[in-house]
Amino acid sequence: MEAVIAAFIAAAASIACQLIIARSGAKQNKKSQEATERLIIYRIDRLEQTVSEHNALISRMAAAEQKITDMERERYS
Repeated sequence: MEAVIAAFIAAAASIACQLIIARSGAKQNKKSQEATERLIIYRIDRLEQTVSEHNALISRMAAAEQKITDMERERYS
């Protein structure tokens, strides 16, 4: 009988330890996931900024090319 009680106590302690370990792992995973999420959001924001700067450059270049074309037409007409 004492062996059965000892086995139950050992099983309960083992289950309690596993629950504690699982909870700790879940907390660490959540922190890691939050850090990854912040990094992804930061990188997307930087990419959007870069794309906006690129689009502005394309617009300015198109306007400059049009001015050059107009100046060439005036010069050769």
